[in-house]
Amino acid sequence: MIKINFIVTDASGSVLIYETLINFITFFFEIGGSLWSLLGVIRLASSMHERSGPGIQSALWQIVGGVALILSAILYRTLNFDFAMIVQILFYAAKLVVFAGALWCLYGVINLAVSLRNTNAPTLEASLWQIVGGIFICIAGFLLNNIVVIIN
Repeated sequence: MIKINFIVTDASGSVLIYETLINFITFFFEIGGSLWSLLGVIRLASSMHERSGPGIQSALWQIVGGVALILSAILYRTLNFDFAMIVQILFYAAKLVVFAGALWCLYGVINLAVSLRNTNAPTLEASLWQIVGGIFICIAGFLLNNIVVIIN
């Protein structure tokens, strides 16, 4: 019988909630990554048998994704996060969200230009909603950035 112990205690015997939660979450990420990689190997074998190029590529990317899940879980478990590091991660995440919103908005502007020139292109309404969505993503990133600055 396999017994998995997620509970982490310190020297005095009290339970450390954060470390216990991290152990619990990373365990399931490792199991999920293993299963995802295993399914990728099965798909790879099937695609190689059928000589399907796109299937082989998709299976290889699935294996890479499963291995990335496993490695990120192991890395996350071994890192020691303090409050300043979490604030820095949130700070850079806010900048990344603003950048992603700007790219989404730019892509909407490109779709808008294409839809104005070509009648078979994506609709005008979809392009406008994409621009609005990009603006809202930028606003969310700015708000997250301001919250991180207030916390820090």
